[in-house]
Amino acid sequence: MEAMAAAGPAADDARYLALEMADDPGMALARLIGLPDEAIARLGDADLGRVNGLASLMDGLAVPATAKAAWATLKQAVDPDPDGWRMLRAMLAAAATRTAAGYRRDGIGWNVFLATMGAFARFTGESVPRHGRLLFDRDFWTWRQLAGTLVRLGSLEYEHATVAIGGVPSETGLGEAINVHIPSDASLAAVDMDASLAAWDAFAARYRPQWRGLPLVCESWLLSPVLPELLTEDSHILAFQRRFDLIADRPDAPDWREWIFDTNPAPVTDLPERTGLQCAAKRHLLAGGMIGVGIGVLRR
Repeated sequence: MEAMAAAGPAADDARYLALEMADDPGMALARLIGLPDEAIARLGDADLGRVNGLASLMDGLAVPATAKAAWATLKQAVDPDPDGWRMLRAMLAAAATRTAAGYRRDGIGWNVFLATMGAFARFTGESVPRHGRLLFDRDFWTWRQLAGTLVRLGSLEYEHATVAIGGVPSETGLGEAINVHIPSDASLAAVDMDASLAAWDAFAARYRPQWRGLPLVCESWLLSPVLPELLTEDSHILAFQRRFDLIADRPDAPDWREWIFDTNPAPVTDLPERTGLQCAAKRHLLAGGMIGVGIGVLRR
């Protein structure tokens, strides 16, 4: 598994220790994951000196059982924070110290850590086309990365959840599951999908044996049962769909606006037609159709 073996345990251990002992670990991590220069500057201006109980909250973010509550408390503690820079600085500091220490303790590769924490840079970069300015507004999601319950392996992210997304357990009895997420920069090419799934199997076997054999569940617009009507048979999206057994769908889910049209708030008649998918989706919506999301279980 290239992502975990490229550097070797000794070299990885040294990199983790160097990050944890940096003068400002959070800022060091921001640079390592490729945060834009403007974001680095904004982070430098984000003052956390008056955040009460910051160290304890950072501890809580790195523990699965307390991470969500710690995030909610931190959200209040950094307020006012209109563009999210104080929150991002606190989360990166937690990632570079508490989360990194957990990865090092478990022997998880440095490249896996950087790929997983790369979500912070990806989300920040996505804010410009979606909001017209650089900001960080995905803290509601990234506590998962800090808690170690979500990991990126190649193209896909894998999240351990005791209650699967979309209410799936109540409908299927799945209960505990691994939620599969598709980052915006993921390649859906078959070779990359195969590599990521193989990496997951190796990761679970080596580092999280208690997660082995859990069903892999995905809730996404990419699994919408409408897409075969909009895309050609050789589409990577449809190839991804065919890996899953559809167990439910939510036709009225609005995810298409975020993922197909970059959260463009315009009326459907004014949505852009820059890609073939945008053109097909817009025609479908103008005709009164819906796209929604599908929920599927990976065939193994």
